[in-house]
Amino acid sequence: MKIPWRILALLVALTAFGTGCNGWPAPSGPTYVGNQGGGYPVYSGPNAGSWSFLLPQDGTPNGDGTVTAEVVDAGGNTLGEIDFFSSSGAPVTGPDGQALVPDVLIGVSGLADVADPTSPVDSNEIDLAAGELAPGASVSAQAGQLLFTVTVQQANVLVDDTGQPYVDASSLEVTVDVSVV
Repeated sequence: MKIPWRILALLVALTAFGTGCNGWPAPSGPTYVGNQGGGYPVYSGPNAGSWSFLLPQDGTPNGDGTVTAEVVDAGGNTLGEIDFFSSSGAPVTGPDGQALVPDVLIGVSGLADVADPTSPVDSNEIDLAAGELAPGASVSAQAGQLLFTVTVQQANVLVDDTGQPYVDASSLEVTVDVSVV
């Protein structure tokens, strides 16, 4: 295969003068080092101990309507997971045929010691009633050495004729910020 000279020259230059070496300044913030499997970003640098996910978009579909996002360090080690989402109640059909659920359960897990990828995994669950799902609402839970903070970005909440709130499952969007504690 023939490589155009400009691309070849660029590859040689990048190889010879990589970022942060040979006199080139290192970046001042976290450095994006690529995606791991599920499409989530992996960072290294000063803020390497924090991650942020927009779910469901940043998760990997599980085939059952849920998605999983993995918390991965720059070395490729899985430190924890977020399972988005299930419900403790049975779904009902909304007025436009949408699936409505009375609550949202987000499973989280994290290594007991993030420095040791063989350490035990601790699990926890974040439970949000449909009536609590206003944009900006936030709740945190710890699993292992990871703190997971869920913030509601979008949720279409409907109330039935008995006063029971339900959330349209397809409308829910949250950010999950993860940090090492």
